[in-house]
Amino acid sequence: MLMAVHLIIIRYIDAIFLSVSIIYKYILKVNGWGGAVFSENRNSPITTSPQFISCTFEYNYAGINGGGMYWYNGVAGTIQSNTFSFNTAIGKGGGYALINSIATATGNTNTGNTANGDSSTADIYDEAELLYTAPDLTLSIDIPTELASLYTVWNTMLTEADLYPFNAGDSLCYVAGDNAASTKDGSSWSKAYNDIQDCLNALSNTNGGEIWVKTDTYFPSTAPAWKYPKSSSTFRSYEMFDNIRMYGGFSGTETSRYNRNWRDNPTYLSGQQSGSRQSNQLITAADGCLVDGFIFINAGRGLHRRRRLQNSLEVNEILTYRAFESGAGIYSNSTTISVVNTIFYNLYSGEQGGAVYCIGLQGETGITKSPTFINVAFIGIVYIYIYLYKVHIFVYNIRITQCQR
Repeated sequence: MLMAVHLIIIRYIDAIFLSVSIIYKYILKVNGWGGAVFSENRNSPITTSPQFISCTFEYNYAGINGGGMYWYNGVAGTIQSNTFSFNTAIGKGGGYALINSIATATGNTNTGNTANGDSSTADIYDEAELLYTAPDLTLSIDIPTELASLYTVWNTMLTEADLYPFNAGDSLCYVAGDNAASTKDGSSWSKAYNDIQDCLNALSNTNGGEIWVKTDTYFPSTAPAWKYPKSSSTFRSYEMFDNIRMYGGFSGTETSRYNRNWRDNPTYLSGQQSGSRQSNQLITAADGCLVDGFIFINAGRGLHRRRRLQNSLEVNEILTYRAFESGAGIYSNSTTISVVNTIFYNLYSGEQGGAVYCIGLQGETGITKSPTFINVAFIGIVYIYIYLYKVHIFVYNIRITQCQR
């Protein structure tokens, strides 16, 4: 009886396995994926294209998926004239499993394979993950109607949802996109900054404060320092700082925050940097910060392939990789951000969190930080509208419309 090699893992490379003399048989049990062979592509520009021709896979075992073989994350190869016999997967794909991968499969023989999780996949499990490279342009959403609906609810819960009652001692900074004055220091409507980031920077050295934003459409103009050396328009986003509260919905004349009407004065945060380029993210969050009265639109990035398996990396490595791609509306890395009276519309991500990506516990430190969402609508979001990892989340009146996994 021929014994196979212990385990083959293929990454990045083109591999060809030929001849009946190669038999993948009686492999030691694998608790994860791919009893005999595991092949993945780590979003490499070099395509992983294994070729298995006239090989035998017998009596192999996977604790999850792919009893004989498992391809993951953009692998594209050939499975031709092979024999898959009596392989077992506790999950799916007793013979082999393909996840977001493509196989030219011809002339293979399957006998006695089992998949305990789904008997219909005893021989083959092919999960064709959707790949997102653009938002859904077929959506037709009436934003004024959506705002009016949220505004009606807001008027029934003013006290409960006013998380930070105005304090006259707080620092206050004004933003008006149409202000043409020669002097702009954010100290009044007449001297309002044009760029929201100018106010954020001005308050970053204080103990926080409020930003009042006049109705308009605003675009991030710089990439945060933490994204260095990335600096192109794709990586631009607003960088929040601790204890800063940002309110939209002003007409530009108010002297009290309670005079604003964010239903009649819609305030957009858009990632549309040019006709063909969008920012990956609109806001990166901070502790104690608040976003109230905004519409997040036209941001995100669709990868050609999904991320590799999470548990093959440490938590901090996962965070580092995903930081540039996830959370097209808000990326929250262990923060206590609050989001109120806000619409997330037509955002997308090829990673996680088309609208919001929240990590509550970074680096397994034992400190959990969690977001709050009150009176928020998620509309037309592509790929997991909100992604949460180890958080305790508070939500009130959350509406989800025409979103896609």
